[in-house]
Amino acid sequence: MIDIARTPYVISGVVKDVDGSTAVSGATVLVIDVTLGENTAGTTGTDGSFSVDIANLTSAYSDADALQVVIYNSAKTKSTEFRHTVDTGQAGYDASTIYLHWTEPVLGDATVISGVLSNKSGGALTVDLYDRDNDAKKITCDVPAGNTIPLNFLFKGVKFSGGVCIIRESDAVNSLEVQLVVK
Repeated sequence: MIDIARTPYVISGVVKDVDGSTAVSGATVLVIDVTLGENTAGTTGTDGSFSVDIANLTSAYSDADALQVVIYNSAKTKSTEFRHTVDTGQAGYDASTIYLHWTEPVLGDATVISGVLSNKSGGALTVDLYDRDNDAKKITCDVPAGNTIPLNFLFKGVKFSGGVCIIRESDAVNSLEVQLVVK
């Protein structure tokens, strides 16, 4: 019998800066198994490459576990994210080239005053907001297709240590806008 939990399942790729060509060295790569509520991390090499094995999670991962991968530079001013579903029929997932974007808002201790989510796509999307210091998910919000949701009632007064990391369900350009006002 094969122990799936300890069978390597590697999430890999190469991280490029916002200019689209410069490799990002020393970026944090956080792989969150949303299904298990656990995470494991790594850093990018001098060529921007990374390789994080979810076999290093404390609990056993399973086929169809939902993963969120969050990548941010050492200054915590740029980040990106993507989602993946575990397929134990494969040895892992190569995300190819991943590009950083300026992090919204600029990182630092923040308390949310207000905000808005605007979904310009044809399908419902989800936004998760994580606390940057401890990688804890603070808020999840589903945004129906073509809708704009004011966040005052959901987020007002929520404190983020080290800033906010925004996880979007879709990486489609301009399909989902997240605007937060923080103090």
